[in-house]
Amino acid sequence: MALVEWNDTLVTGDAVIDADHKKLVSYVNDLHEGLIKGKGKDTLGPILDKLILYTRQQFAREEGFWTAQKYPQVAVHKKQHANLLATVDDFKKQYDGGKLLLTLQVMDFLSDWLTKHIRGSDIVAAKACRAVAA
Repeated sequence: MALVEWNDTLVTGDAVIDADHKKLVSYVNDLHEGLIKGKGKDTLGPILDKLILYTRQQFAREEGFWTAQKYPQVAVHKKQHANLLATVDDFKKQYDGGKLLLTLQVMDFLSDWLTKHIRGSDIVAAKACRAVAA
């Protein structure tokens, strides 16, 4: 069972951004599946590596898009991204140091951040950019 179900409430309307978000949702769901199967420790390291790499790439694409569209809140959006990257980097450091296991707390943080960010920031940005372009 997926922790985060992709649905219309997560769709920004931009095909590239939506595809990126689907990939991020799949990584969160892979972590959740590993936790359910009792393989959280084996799953966390590789998925965190993928999540860190892909998130950096996705955020750069998204920020480039918002900047090109002259979205007025792009600085706020970049700060939200930077805060998440710092948190996930910290998770990875803790994991590498043997201090972090995959827990429901980590899963809840990642799934909540992702869905709230998409719904609360990305969809708002996409709508604002479409309104300006219209």
